[in-house]
Amino acid sequence: MTQHFKFDILAVLFTLAFIAITAWLCWRVALNGSPWWPEVVVAALFIICTIVCLAYMPRYTYIDSEQIVVKKVIGELRFNRSEVKVRPLEQAELRGGVRTFGSGGAFGYLGWHRLPQVGKCFVLLKNRKQSPTLIEHGEKKYIVHLNLEKE
Repeated sequence: MTQHFKFDILAVLFTLAFIAITAWLCWRVALNGSPWWPEVVVAALFIICTIVCLAYMPRYTYIDSEQIVVKKVIGELRFNRSEVKVRPLEQAELRGGVRTFGSGGAFGYLGWHRLPQVGKCFVLLKNRKQSPTLIEHGEKKYIVHLNLEKE
């Protein structure tokens, strides 16, 4: 079964702001005949960050009796159900964490996080309050959207 999830309002606002800032920086660099080199560097960094965040942005989750697939814009995470432990997370388990590397709202909540009750994990969420689920695959932990009740 394919499960789609919507962005929360904060992720939408951060994504739109990020795209607007990237477009504005590119416009300034393109309009200026001899752009100031820090503007070019910052614009290039914003373009790279946009491409990377867009590539990791989760599109949907597919679940059946044998596997769980988290489809991203580029690529996918695939788990055999017999090899992973899956459990829903409470909102309290997501609080107090530190994002060590990733995006805090632009194109979703993506990247490496360290959560007090979960530990180090890779997060791929569009909406923090909509069915966050922990998938443990050996030593690796992932937090993704997965509605186990619909299964």
